[in-house]
Amino acid sequence: MIPQTILPQNKVDDDLKSDPLTQPNLNPENPTTISDIEGFIEVISEIPIYKPRKLSESIKIYINGSTYRLYVYDYKNGEWHYSPLT
Repeated sequence: MIPQTILPQNKVDDDLKSDPLTQPNLNPENPTTISDIEGFIEVISEIPIYKPRKLSESIKIYINGSTYRLYVYDYKNGEWHYSPLT
């Protein structure tokens, strides 16, 4: 069995509560639109190598020249993975 780092549950919950991507807009009179989430996914030109602290930091769009990739951080294995975008 591989040992895993376990964070106290309240620390994980606090991080999720402060992350705007995990807080749904539950007001039916003011629905969320695509313009509301614009800017949440950062566009970068260098490959990410750091460990994100929030869920919103774990998804990146990479653009460098003619290379387009979607990077996603794998918290279980502590690695970034990407998929080419066309």
